[in-house]
Amino acid sequence: MQSSIQNEDIDLPDDTELWRRIPSDNYKFDDNLGRLRPKSNAFTDSKNKSPMSVTVVKLYLGGGKTKEEYIAKFMKNDWGLASITVGLIKELNLEIEFDPNDDDPGHALVKGKKTGKIKRRMAKESKWEVTPESKNMPD
Repeated sequence: MQSSIQNEDIDLPDDTELWRRIPSDNYKFDDNLGRLRPKSNAFTDSKNKSPMSVTVVKLYLGGGKTKEEYIAKFMKNDWGLASITVGLIKELNLEIEFDPNDDDPGHALVKGKKTGKIKRRMAKESKWEVTPESKNMPD
């Protein structure tokens, strides 16, 4: 059964981390920030209109899984793993709906309209958990 963070029985503090996988074509070096960051289109709904997929870190790890297992199962060599927080999702007026499965007990969907401004904010405020190897790094 899926549930929303607005439900009273669910307690996800604002500092709860959400992992988002970043494929190799979805990151770049940002001169203004002085660092590699995901592109804004890394924080959009899927092409089949399914809401943006994330992993609630504490639920994944609480399900007996490890970060190393996550990386081995879900990531390709040139991908990165970024994190954003539940607080940011709330601030952007988006909603988290739990969608756990056997492989990812922390799987969730981020629902709501993701305008260019919202996607850029998620990209700029994200933090790398696993930094991708990139040809976009400055010399």
